[in-house]
Amino acid sequence: MITSMGDALVDVIIDPNGEISSVVGGAGLNTALTVGRLGVPIQMIAGISADSLGGRILRTLVENGVRDGLHTRTPKPTTIALASLGEDGSATYRFMLDDTSIAAVTSEQALPAVHPDSTAVLVGGVSLALDPFASAAVDVVQGAPEHCLVMLDPNYRPAISGLSPIYADTIAAILPRVDVLKVSVEDLVALYPDMTPPASAEHLRSAHGCTVLLTAGDGDLMIFGDGEISLPVPRVDVADTVAAGDAFSGGFLSWWHINDLGRSDAGSMDPLTKAARAGILVAAKTCERIGADPPHHSDLPEDWAM
Repeated sequence: MITSMGDALVDVIIDPNGEISSVVGGAGLNTALTVGRLGVPIQMIAGISADSLGGRILRTLVENGVRDGLHTRTPKPTTIALASLGEDGSATYRFMLDDTSIAAVTSEQALPAVHPDSTAVLVGGVSLALDPFASAAVDVVQGAPEHCLVMLDPNYRPAISGLSPIYADTIAAILPRVDVLKVSVEDLVALYPDMTPPASAEHLRSAHGCTVLLTAGDGDLMIFGDGEISLPVPRVDVADTVAAGDAFSGGFLSWWHINDLGRSDAGSMDPLTKAARAGILVAAKTCERIGADPPHHSDLPEDWAM
């Protein structure tokens, strides 16, 4: 079982012509959706509203094999993200957050919700900048069993993370227990403006003992672990980049689970490289689709998890 703890919201997608569509999304949910579609046991811990959009989110989870970890709804309205697409398919985000569902998870709810068979826990999303969710995420990570792999996606968003006094403290409290840190170039530029992204990735690896996966939308993926490896990212016909990073995390964790690996394997470059290649493949497939629509197992080559 994999546990994904993060955002569950609705993305309102605005295309370059101003046309609007909507999809269920959020960093934690997109990762959970990916894992579920790849046939791996997955549960989601997130603030989900009792309103009709929250019902849509729940139906999406169920339809894609994702277990609802909390079994409780908040009366707060569903959080909305506005994703504006550029001509190249890249997305920029704004969020409607005030008094909405995204942060409505407490430690008292989250800690007993983590499935006892969880072999990996992913935390991430803009909710890491918002309490009570941020405090709950810290408690879940710090309380994770010794054998459990912990993956963190800081998912820095300037309009939220950069303005929140909570965000930096949350990341600092989580990092000592993190085994795999997935960051983008944009994350590192924002967090460490005086360092190059590779230098800050190496700094994080050496300071916290975690493997760092550095992704870039138009460049190679770099792995900083017991050595340094650069993996090519395939060129595809990009519909948009919505949820591509989350799909990468889902592909990475699914490969890890399918191959029966644990926390003790996170220091070895061979499985890390193979898991990252699987994540790249899943993310590339996602970029070929409109909106947060990661692939199913049947959409991938039969040997994708080998």
